[in-house]
Amino acid sequence: MLRGSSFSAAVVILYLWLGISAQYEFNQKRSLPAKIFFSDFVKSVPSIPKDGVLYFSVADIPKVQNEFGSFFGGMFSEASNFAIYTEGIDYMNGFIFTYKLDEVVQLINERKTSLDKVYAFYYGENGLVVITGELRLLLTTGKIVRIDADNFSSTTKGFVKNGFFTTGTRMENLHGKTKGYNPVIKILPPKDTPSMVQSRINFSMQVTPKIPNLPYSDSEGNSFIKSDVQEKIFAYLTSRNSFLKNSTSTSASFWKDQSAQFAIDGRLDTAWRGHRGFWDNIDRGITSDVEYFGVDLGRVLTIDQIRWISAQKPLIPTHYKILISLDGKSWKVAKEISRRTVMPEGTSVSDSFSPVEARFVKMEILKTYGNDGPELKEFEVIEAEFSGLNAEDVSKIKLNPFADIKTISEANSAKEFIRENSKLKLYWMAEDDREQSALDYKEIPLIVDGQFHEYEIELPAEGLFWQAFSLEGFNFPVEMMIGEMKIIYEPIEKN
Repeated sequence: MLRGSSFSAAVVILYLWLGISAQYEFNQKRSLPAKIFFSDFVKSVPSIPKDGVLYFSVADIPKVQNEFGSFFGGMFSEASNFAIYTEGIDYMNGFIFTYKLDEVVQLINERKTSLDKVYAFYYGENGLVVITGELRLLLTTGKIVRIDADNFSSTTKGFVKNGFFTTGTRMENLHGKTKGYNPVIKILPPKDTPSMVQSRINFSMQVTPKIPNLPYSDSEGNSFIKSDVQEKIFAYLTSRNSFLKNSTSTSASFWKDQSAQFAIDGRLDTAWRGHRGFWDNIDRGITSDVEYFGVDLGRVLTIDQIRWISAQKPLIPTHYKILISLDGKSWKVAKEISRRTVMPEGTSVSDSFSPVEARFVKMEILKTYGNDGPELKEFEVIEAEFSGLNAEDVSKIKLNPFADIKTISEANSAKEFIRENSKLKLYWMAEDDREQSALDYKEIPLIVDGQFHEYEIELPAEGLFWQAFSLEGFNFPVEMMIGEMKIIYEPIEKN
């Protein structure tokens, strides 16, 4: 009996200890941070005004995102959690809660609220930061922050003269072959340069391509590709850029903000997705409509292939038709595909068919892997003369046009390609970012003619202050000068 009693007591003690531990962990990870969070909020906003706006920016850190999300559990929205601190306020219609600064500006411009009713906050690793005053001031008066050329540096070194930073490709001779190392430019803005509102970065830059001593290879050291294949790849990449620039996209539906344009923007961090409700109505026979994604090429081309990039596994098309048209009204089936291959997200899928003239191309989607609305990261129509190219070789040349140049003819072809197709990428980091994200960038055409040009790139609202920027995309032998950089914060329109 004594042994049984001892065992029972041990079990009770164990459960008590586990319960206390769980409660402690709950308090430490959710309850106490939530108490501090809402206490700080009420100090800043004792009473939410009618037609007020609560704007929150949350650090893009998993731990912070999870903690912030834990403050609003169950079926209750963020707005309802804040509404309890103001007697008589309707959380559905009395005020707006948003994570989008664009929505705040739109509400002000449409006179659905006023700036004095906007309350702004940033939630990061140090908890809640009230940014109402700074945000109101920036949106009211604007600001210009100048970045001196002394704040620039390059992975290939450089120097400052007359207010401009000069750098370029570093070249060295190795066993009779020229090796090139292209620059990445790092930029440090002045301390406390605001990132909490949208702005634009403006600068002047001169980019001059160089013809190096041959043979030449860049620092990536790509494998040998025959000259005639290189020429064809350059022609294909020019055709692809024309497709991205001149084509327009359509779809039967789209989910939230994932419209058709995102499948032909050349980026893998965006995607088109069909509307789930639209798909469900088709699946249940409520409508005779068919989901599709289509493009208008802008002109008649001879084509024999489409290429698309897969997204989430349940949303991968498994049964679809490829339809072509000259006028967008009369359609013919070029090919019907039915497959149930399991493929990772980001897989490139090519579907070939007999060469045919077309201006309009449509992917009519009948089934998906998980029977949910389809999603495509990218979609491309391939001209017949380029369909046999090796995708790996194309990728190498696209990333590094001067990867392996042996003759003047190859160098001229590569130089002509970069004149028409070069892209400049501006990457950014806010002060809470621990490393550079591959997705935090804007891309614009790079003018490669040896002349000074003005560049302007839109910056998002992100965090509190900018930590650093970098300019990349110089994938060819280059000399360049950059300066007169400034970040411009425009005040909102006053109606």
